[in-house]
Formats: sequence, C-alpha cells, structure tokens
Amino acid sequence: MQTCLHRRCRESSLIEIIVLDYKFQNQQVTNHFQRPGQPFTGIEMTLEELLEKETIKELRIKYSHYFDGKMVDDLADLFCEDAVCEFGPDYGGDWVGKETIRANFATYAEREGPPFGVLHAVTNPLITLLDSTTASGRWYLHDLNTQEGVDNPLILYGIYDDVYKKVFGKWLIQRTKIDFLWPKRQYTGFRNFEKENV
Repeated sequence: MQTCLHRRCRESSLIEIIVLDYKFQNQQVTNHFQRPGQPFTGIEMTLEELLEKETIKELRIKYSHYFDGKMVDDLADLFCEDAVCEFGPDYGGDWVGKETIRANFATYAEREGPPFGVLHAVTNPLITLLDSTTASGRWYLHDLNTQEGVDNPLILYGIYDDVYKKVFGKWLIQRTKIDFLWPKRQYTGFRNFEKENV
C-alpha cells in the first residue's frame, strides 16, 4: 500500500512538471504571437486553449449520447437559451429557442425506437476558438440504425456545423446546422461569420 502511494505521488509530480514545462514553453511562443481578433490556430496553441477545445469536444459527444439514449432534458441543457437548430425543411426548418429544441427532440426520440436504436456517430472534429467565449466546430456525422433485423443500417451522412458560446464559464451550443451529404445532398459549406454576425 505504501509503495503504491509513493508511486502515485511520483507520477503526480511528474505530470505537474510536464504541465508546467508545457505552459512555460507555450508562454514564450504566445508572447511572440499577439493575435487580437484572430482565431487561435496552429502550433502556438496554449495548454488552456487545448483544454477549451477538449471541453467543446465533450459537449458535442454528450449531444450524441443524450439524443440516442433519449435523455431529452439533459440534451436540451447543452444549448443556450436562444439557441437555433438549422436542420432544413425536411426536419422542420429552424428550431428557435431552448424549449422548442427540447420539444422537437422529444418528438424525434419517440419515433426512433428504443434507446440507442439510432446512433449519431460523430468524428473528425475541427474546432476553432474565435475568442474567449466563442468557438466554431465541424464534425462528420454518421447516422446509423442499429435495431435488430435492419438490412441497411445507413440512414444518412452529413456534417454538423456548430457555433459554441461560453456562458457563465460553461460551453454551450448556440447554433447547429447539418450539411446533408447522402442520400439527399443539401450542402451549404462553412459558415460566414461576418454575414451571420455571430
């Protein structure tokens, strides 16, 4: 027991040293890159920026787990109060406001069979920190029917295009749309942030 605790202390100290060294090295880089108003991209990313990106990734992953698991209240709590889901005319157009989003997700959850009968699998995250409280993200979407006896599990392929806002220290989804790729193609591409005034 004492040996185990001693090993954990050494591992903890080593992690602290690595983190402090990483911060020091990146602080030197950051001091040479004054980037007011510019997205945080490239090798000059700090440890704090990396952690922010990981937190945003977890937000989108929770979306899939809560939606597929029919945890509608938890799903709705991932959105800002004034959030907008831009899912196109085939999926009810724009869903505006957290309560509308909650109600519409509940309707879809009822249609899609048992929990995890449909999987919204997301991959290839492309996260950009635009400023300290705003970020964008694009994710590949693989929509799959996992219910027993289904001949073809493929429902659709698309790309989620998100805007995230940090509200009282917590990252939330402010806007999300889907660029549909298959079987019906409705592709609009990357957001124009100047046009949308995000």
